[in-house]
Amino acid sequence: MSDNLLLYISSISCVLLTIYQLCGRHKRTGALSAIALLAYSLPLYYLFFFHSDYGAGLTWWFYLLALNLLYILSTVINIIINAVQNRRSEEHTSELQS
Repeated sequence: MSDNLLLYISSISCVLLTIYQLCGRHKRTGALSAIALLAYSLPLYYLFFFHSDYGAGLTWWFYLLALNLLYILSTVINIIINAVQNRRSEEHTSELQS
């Protein structure tokens, strides 16, 4: 498996998580996530593809992979926390209505 394939899979996962947030209830969080994703990934991809002389490409590859994994973890944790809070609030409102 190519090293770049790991980078592409993690980037696609980031984009899919951002789209999930934008299409779901978390539009504001999704918009901020999209801005953050673009703010760090575009410059690092540019440096990775066009300025990877003398081993610098490994540095950009590592930064992109580490930041993508951090983004994925934080987004998944955010989605789980919001789902738990929504479930608790739904249970609470159903108890009040009974």
